[in-house]
Amino acid sequence: MEILCPLRACAEIEPLLGAGARHFYAGVDSEVLFGSSAWASPIINCRPWPGCNFETDESVRAACEAIRREDGRLYVTFNWHSYRSWELSAILEFLSRHDGLAGVVLADLTLLDQIRKTLPRLRLILGTVANVQNAGAVEFFRQRGVSQFVLPRHLTIGEIERIVSGHPDLEFEVFIKNQDCFFSQGLCYYTHDKIDPAVPYKCNSVRRVVPSRAFSPAEEEALSTHQATLLRSCGVCAIQAFRDAGVAAVKLVGREIPLESKLQDFVFIRRAIETPGSRAEEFGEGVRRLHEEIYGGGCARDCMY
Repeated sequence: MEILCPLRACAEIEPLLGAGARHFYAGVDSEVLFGSSAWASPIINCRPWPGCNFETDESVRAACEAIRREDGRLYVTFNWHSYRSWELSAILEFLSRHDGLAGVVLADLTLLDQIRKTLPRLRLILGTVANVQNAGAVEFFRQRGVSQFVLPRHLTIGEIERIVSGHPDLEFEVFIKNQDCFFSQGLCYYTHDKIDPAVPYKCNSVRRVVPSRAFSPAEEEALSTHQATLLRSCGVCAIQAFRDAGVAAVKLVGREIPLESKLQDFVFIRRAIETPGSRAEEFGEGVRRLHEEIYGGGCARDCMY
């Protein structure tokens, strides 16, 4: 089982390689595509904030070389819902000049079709913004050249097992840490303004939306601590179930988080994967003991699955 590890700069590569990471994903700033004076979509790769992405062509090229020396792979993210024609042209030109990239995480059908036709060397990985939730959607995208799928965070273990078992010729990956949002990313704009009273949550991007009812003091407190909760969310106890189901890779979320946290999280996930198989209850107890050893405290039971 592979671990997909996030990157935001070349300086992170050697420490993560030293910890055993071999498969990485990263984004690039819009300036790399369009030039410092050009305006582009505010979200090129679902991480529009400063410090989340590679900032120059040279850094992308250096990252590819460093990772390939260790027989690793670097995937680039262009995983927004859709792009305009001139943005698509710039993305394709960027991909054509970086032959060290292993593949692209994407969601836009037009971009997908153009990469398949013009750059067939690149692996097509469908991101969660594409909203694949069932076997029919998997088949639709498989016919268009997709060979690897990132399954949405909100699917249950049983739903993931059914999708994966029905497509043994494809590869699937799942989020495993730091992805706290339980809404469907493919329906982001339609679901984030709805509050489940049982699970008080509101994304920072929609805090301006006036709720249909007043929050209780307990809900206000839960909302105020959401950012701290984000970095506790964890699905590592489900690794055994995913491994048994045939999931090929687990994804560590957080291109923007500090290197120290990435290293700690990566080691935690790697050691959990290396834990011998056992009954689910025993595996979970072993993971929680491992969590205490690595993080110096018990897990928050903020389970993703």
